[in-house]
Amino acid sequence: MKLLQRMKDMLQFVSEGFISIFNKPKDHYPLTGVQPFDGEPHSRLAQSKSSDLG
Repeated sequence: MKLLQRMKDMLQFVSEGFISIFNKPKDHYPLTGVQPFDGEPHSRLAQSKSSDLG
C-alpha cells in the first residue's frame, strides 16, 4: 500500500513539474518594454570619465 502511495506521489510530482515547464508564463511585465537607465553611474571610474569629458 505504501508503495502505491509513493508511486502516486512521485507521478504527481513529476507531472506538476511538466505542467509548470510547459504552461504559459505568468509574468506581468508592463507593455512598454525595457525602460532606459536615467540614473548616475556610481563607480569612481565612470565618475572620472565623465569629469574628463566636460
